[in-house]
Amino acid sequence: MRERCSSMPNKSRWLAAFCSGWLALYAAPAGAIDLMDVWRTARMHDPDYAVARAEQAMAFAKLSQAAALWRPTANLVGAAGVASGETSVRGAQFSAPSFGSSESVAFNTSVNNGVSTRWLLSGRIPLVSREREAQHQQLVLSADIADLDWHAAQQTLMLATVQRYFDVVQASETLRVLRRQQDAINQALTESRDRFKIGDVPVTDTYEAAARAEAISAQRLALETDLQLKQAEFEAMTGIAASAVGWQIPSKKPVLAERQSLEYWLKESAAKNWMLRKLGAAVELARQEAVKTDSAFAPTVDLIAQIGADRLSGNGDYGSASSSASNRIVGVQMTLPIYTGGMQSARLLEASRGIEKAEALTDRARQQV
Repeated sequence: MRERCSSMPNKSRWLAAFCSGWLALYAAPAGAIDLMDVWRTARMHDPDYAVARAEQAMAFAKLSQAAALWRPTANLVGAAGVASGETSVRGAQFSAPSFGSSESVAFNTSVNNGVSTRWLLSGRIPLVSREREAQHQQLVLSADIADLDWHAAQQTLMLATVQRYFDVVQASETLRVLRRQQDAINQALTESRDRFKIGDVPVTDTYEAAARAEAISAQRLALETDLQLKQAEFEAMTGIAASAVGWQIPSKKPVLAERQSLEYWLKESAAKNWMLRKLGAAVELARQEAVKTDSAFAPTVDLIAQIGADRLSGNGDYGSASSSASNRIVGVQMTLPIYTGGMQSARLLEASRGIEKAEALTDRARQQV
């Protein structure tokens, strides 16, 4: 299976269409399993195809993640525990009706091992963020790559299924023809012996006929062994017993693509080959990683809303005391990173090398195709 996947760049898309034509050209005898049934069963039995199908299903989650990057987020924080606090104010001014005003007033409060409670409800909507834009593109590209992997696995399995099927058919037909030849050679051996008995042919003719019979008997044994191996490979791949399949040779020729020039097929393979499309997406994925890294110093703008309260109560140095504070805010917040200790530049260098690697892999695959 690994060998089949590694040869994927060299498979032309028309070859898959060719196999699809074979799948639909004929039907097996009633009650027998035909090639279409074999293909359907192989899709459920092949582990590599199951992996690709699971990864494609996971890709839908990546698309949901990409959409969620720009949606509002909300958080609720609550805390309770034992805390101590002290407040000291000097130089304050105090004024109240009937008391007049006083300058340089001092206020002192304290709570030792009191009860502390806190809650905060906050919401955020991203407005401007180059990093989120790059993350969005990366998630979409990852989903596209998973989908391409699934299509490639489907095409690879289709080619392998048809190959295993017709390996058995070819081995069976070769053995059938050889058996007919063996019957003819055995009949010739019998005639040669009968003619030798009546003195019509020399004994050397019987020896030659016997040698031919022994040789074709050995060939038959080799072909029977080869057929058993081909059937075992087919059963291991599909999970279907060879005896349950109605082996058929299509009586019609598949309709192949119209003859085109080499330049046409090179252009088609560059545009539609699954592996090249996947590597092209990988190059763009590496570029978006570089954009995301470069955006570490880019400002971000978010719409925020917060509401919260803090309370502390208990006994302190000045007797029973309590303090409470609440806050509410709705507005726009801008964040501008200033220094990352060199991490951003190091990651940017790594990302640029990743782009070069992805482009080199694409060029190599294009040459192979």
